[in-house]
Amino acid sequence: MAAPPAYHDVVGGSAPPIAEASSSASPFRRRKVASITLHDNDRMYILGFPPELMKMLEKLIHSEWRVGIQKVTVLKSGGSEYKFKGEPWDVRDRRDGIPACRLMMRILSALALEGWGLVLSTGFQHSPHNNDTLFFREGPRLERTFFVISFPRSDRIRIIDAPRHVEDQFISVFRSWWSGVQNREELGRGVYEFQLKGKPFGQSAKDNIPIRLMMSELLEVLDGLGYEVFANVGMDYGDSHSREERRNWTSVDTWFLTDRRE
Repeated sequence: MAAPPAYHDVVGGSAPPIAEASSSASPFRRRKVASITLHDNDRMYILGFPPELMKMLEKLIHSEWRVGIQKVTVLKSGGSEYKFKGEPWDVRDRRDGIPACRLMMRILSALALEGWGLVLSTGFQHSPHNNDTLFFREGPRLERTFFVISFPRSDRIRIIDAPRHVEDQFISVFRSWWSGVQNREELGRGVYEFQLKGKPFGQSAKDNIPIRLMMSELLEVLDGLGYEVFANVGMDYGDSHSREERRNWTSVDTWFLTDRRE
């Protein structure tokens, strides 16, 4: 096993090394499965895509993340590490959390159009520094457009870039919440946040069953409108939360939805 790639500019030495591939699995051969990992609160690893797609993704990231990219490191394993300015993997933060969701929508859409479909999004390392890894497989090209449902706090649901008729249905479902909707706020063009009474996404036992029934109703409504959950991604870097938040709330995956196509 070769030595791991050098890491530069690692904050507090927190980023773990990525092991080098063995000669029997050369990192430079064309792979049929590739991955994107969200790391810490400001990093992304892209591994295994062909060179022309790596260039396309780098261009997309630079154009979509308007705060700027602090550093791009080419890894010996054949991939790239991006260190973003700001904190994209903090879903609570309106300034960076909303653009981060839109960045992921653009990445998913661009990869689908290039014939790379999502196989799995998962967190498989017990480390506070790792969010989810998304695995993609080469296949047919698909034109996809996305919208997002995120859960930035224990009582909030945020909708990003949903079609208007879908937004109207969301409002109807949320009003069915047993203790009511406390507030609805427009955070910007195409972004709405609903504050439900109580803490439905917290650790309150009395909300366990009602919130599952409401989310089942939401999925049923989306299915009837012809939409499906394409990916649910753990984007939130939990160590950025206060001790009180970590005790009362575990971050919920962000949902990326698209129109259902046969």
